[in-house]
Amino acid sequence: MDKQLVSILVPIYNGQKFLTEFLDSIKKQTYRPIELILRDDCSKDASVNLCEKWKENNAECDFTINLIKGEKNIGLSQNVAKLAQYARGKFIFLADQDDIWLKDKVLEQVEYLENNPECVVCLSDRSITDARLNVHIKSNYEYLGYNRTSMKMEEVVRHKYSYAANCMAVRNMNKQIFDIPDGITCHDSFIAYMASYYGTVDFLFEPLLLYRIHSHNLSGNFCAENSRNFLECFRRYLKSCKRGQESSRNDGRIICNEMKKRYGVDLAELESPFANCVKYNYIKRAWEEARKKYKADKIGKWRR
Repeated sequence: MDKQLVSILVPIYNGQKFLTEFLDSIKKQTYRPIELILRDDCSKDASVNLCEKWKENNAECDFTINLIKGEKNIGLSQNVAKLAQYARGKFIFLADQDDIWLKDKVLEQVEYLENNPECVVCLSDRSITDARLNVHIKSNYEYLGYNRTSMKMEEVVRHKYSYAANCMAVRNMNKQIFDIPDGITCHDSFIAYMASYYGTVDFLFEPLLLYRIHSHNLSGNFCAENSRNFLECFRRYLKSCKRGQESSRNDGRIICNEMKKRYGVDLAELESPFANCVKYNYIKRAWEEARKKYKADKIGKWRR
């Protein structure tokens, strides 16, 4: 049986520092055939030049490399939506520009999807590292206390899981899943919600990538561990909590509307956490969380 084409989508923005290492890890993947699709969202650094040079130096690669240069900055979620329009593969993998993929990541997730036809999104575990790739958390799922291996739509909308995009392998269902509306902050959660209508969202409890934490991470999930001092810790928590508030307020409304418009599903009937979004004071929360980290003497423990 012939192997199915896989599309790897890489949204790029100011990623020159770690981009080459990431691209090299894609080249080392044991699975073929793949197509690598990159779109630069008007970076202010040398990301585009770096990608062009890498493409030129790897012209002999046994996979296609498609580099798209955006004409204007549209943000991460819409960058992913644009990338998906070029995907020809049966399965779509989402990537972060600063991670490292272990060599069997694509192979293992494709095999899982092939062996579990009811699964629409397969998420792998990931190890958390510092900027120099020193592993500090071997299993992110264990760290977060995950214990479910598969969820249907009702479970997806009732549980506040972290559907990390860089862990995702998604069945290509044309525009049903990747037609991402403007205003979405967390496209990974949106994709999980939309996909769950067609099948299950499954978790592989095996770390298949190195998730690098550094000072410019967008999510800010572990940024306090890498902070220089209390004020920096607070600033990062503030940014993370503000983004969380925007996601809860905007994404919740958009997801509810899209589920109802596309599939006739009323999330309020499924006890969705988005059904009755409550505003919270993100500054107060950020302050409390930062103080907790500071008192626990965790500030700067990852610094080298």
